[in-house]
Amino acid sequence: MDGRELKAYERFKDQAQFYRAHAYHLEGELRVVRPELYRADQRIDRLEQRVARLAAENKLLKQRVKELTLKSRQAPTPGAEVPISVKASVRRHRRKKPGRKDGHPGALRPLPDHIDVHQEVPLPKDPAGQDACPRCTGCLLDLENHERLVEDIVPAKVFVKCYHTRSGWCPFCRRRVESRAPEQPPAANIPHGQLGINALSTAMLLRIVHRLPFRQVTQVFANLPELSVSPGAISHQVQRIAGWFDGDYEKLMIELRCAPYVHADETGWRTDGKNGYLWAVTSPTQTLYHVDKSRRMKRGE
Repeated sequence: MDGRELKAYERFKDQAQFYRAHAYHLEGELRVVRPELYRADQRIDRLEQRVARLAAENKLLKQRVKELTLKSRQAPTPGAEVPISVKASVRRHRRKKPGRKDGHPGALRPLPDHIDVHQEVPLPKDPAGQDACPRCTGCLLDLENHERLVEDIVPAKVFVKCYHTRSGWCPFCRRRVESRAPEQPPAANIPHGQLGINALSTAMLLRIVHRLPFRQVTQVFANLPELSVSPGAISHQVQRIAGWFDGDYEKLMIELRCAPYVHADETGWRTDGKNGYLWAVTSPTQTLYHVDKSRRMKRGE
């Protein structure tokens, strides 16, 4: 046997081993698929029997409705015939008086759980040093003390913080690394200031939860804390934050696939003037949103 015949023999031998391993693999898949195919055939048979039974019941009900309709047309109605379009008169009941009954306990907002500031508000004084009326400066009698609780919000303002970080080249990671505070967003080499975590979370809340357009989000920032930011920057930051949670998104998909049951629904969703669909998949503990140009889920999703 020369060298060419030996190479051909080795090639045929490798092919035979490959096809033998492939045959073993197919036999294993067949052993798994056969029980599933048997159960599917059994389920199809039960469904066909149920469809036949429901079709027979439907035919019987249609025949019964036809007989009752013919009987009602033939039977004379006592008194004057009333057109079908005329509704029967309904006695109107007197409306209940709105509101709760007299003497009910008051339904008030809960009391604040803490007081941040105590402020004394004194009355004006007369020349004798006594408390006087703020309208006519007359002397007041029967003085009393009161506590008036007021809940208000603090006006927002822009807070600028400069992080002094250090960076260096890591020969093991083959990249430059930089120190970062827990509340600091990932650093970016830009000439202007970055948006902080609170500003980013507020923008995400206004955009995702309250569904404000990007221009209205920028208007809210301009009116309340007087923070100047463009709609394009808000859109870019939303996509940037989505990249931060990319790993959590995959984990959420795995948890939903392992849930005992999920509810799914879709609705129309336009992106850049193009029609698409927003899928919402929810379980008792998680909710996942997915935007796709198709309303049909792909196999394996």
